[in-house]
Amino acid sequence: MAICFGWTILLLLVETLLVQESAFASGETDCVNYAVAFGAPLAQRFDSVYLDDVVIGRVERQESTSEGRTEAFVCIDRAYKKYMEQGTVAYLSDNKLNIYNVWGSGEPLAAQSRIEGFPSKFALYIHELKSLARLFLRFLH
Repeated sequence: MAICFGWTILLLLVETLLVQESAFASGETDCVNYAVAFGAPLAQRFDSVYLDDVVIGRVERQESTSEGRTEAFVCIDRAYKKYMEQGTVAYLSDNKLNIYNVWGSGEPLAAQSRIEGFPSKFALYIHELKSLARLFLRFLH
């Protein structure tokens, strides 16, 4: 009986130390999370997130949705968070997941936000043309 009590106390002490250590580790992380929503399934998997040719983050996981879409959950290094603004999108090119600002808004993108993803640079350019056309029509009215 005394041995069981001793082991229980020892295990509680070890568990307490582990919980305290993990509490310190759960402080502010080195990156900010976002979700990239692609309108179609993706055949390939990605590990890194790029801005031009610089790796600015990593892909935490990719999931297919029941609607046949793909969501990539990314973590952008805090040093590059300033490039994540309203209007930021993602596109695939040269087997890389790239971040792109359609136009600089100066408004920061909140952590956990969802950004639109495009399967190619061409699809991104079509999106840009449509966005500019909508702005132009709004300006006319």
